Amino acid sequence: MKSISLLFFFCLCASIVLAQSNPQETARIMQQMAKIRQTADWDNPAAAKKANKEIQKLAKQLTGSNNLSFQMPDPNASNGDTLKSETYILKTDATRENVLTIAERFYKRSYKKLEGVAKFRFDQDFAAAKKDNFSFEATRKLTSLGAALITFGNDHNIACVYLTAAVKAFPTDTLSINNFGGYLRIIDSIETSVPVLLYANKLFSESPVILTQLGNSYFDLNDLQKAESFYKLALKFNPDFAQAHTALCDLYISQKRMDEALKELFYQVKGIGFSYQKASQNYSAIKASNESSG
Repeated sequence: MKSISLLFFFCLCASIVLAQSNPQETARIMQQMAKIRQTADWDNPAAAKKANKEIQKLAKQLTGSNNLSFQMPDPNASNGDTLKSETYILKTDATRENVLTIAERFYKRSYKKLEGVAKFRFDQDFAAAKKDNFSFEATRKLTSLGAALITFGNDHNIACVYLTAAVKAFPTDTLSINNFGGYLRIIDSIETSVPVLLYANKLFSESPVILTQLGNSYFDLNDLQKAESFYKLALKFNPDFAQAHTALCDLYISQKRMDEALKELFYQVKGIGFSYQKASQNYSAIKASNESSG
């Protein structure tokens, strides 16, 4: 999704001027917008109209534009745009048996590559979990250690054995399945991640995290129609889930649906997880690249 993020700000840089010269003022404006969105009664047409006007006014201050048109996205509105999407055909069914087979394959491959301290550490933790009869708590410890290692470590194999051990020990634990699916995405096994995440979705169909990860995998496989549907489903269950808004915005950018992308950009303000600093850095880098290339 890194390239998508770069494309995102490149396409918007012509119409959005980030207030980099005064980041404190920008943060203040965004906080005001968030407050309006969190406190407004969007079910009341008059209140919604007033809130939209206030957000428009703040958006103009943020972007420096006097021609910005912004309305709150209507989740029930239909979209007439034709999706330029390829249909991805699932090669492996999302079943418990298939997920266990995938986990076993990755476990064996990564365990063979463990050496020294890493192997000793895992063997000790695995033995402790086994002694506890792979209880729910013991399994959660394994998957949590794996998630921490893939996030902060530098060897994906040690993370893999923890994550796959948890899946094999407790194949109905949604967190363990989701973490394994996320790991597969990180190591670029995108196609393999799809049946794993679909199985996680079977275990818990209302998780915005799982649904967004599924959307991301389909996005990477260029099945934009499925990706969009999963992002919107994630937002149905949690309208404030910023990662889904960000991903949906990226998708709209890739299809040149700029009005919708702009709405999603501002919609992220309400959610948790939006990084203005990262956005500013990307914008600065792209602007510099455009200037250098003439």
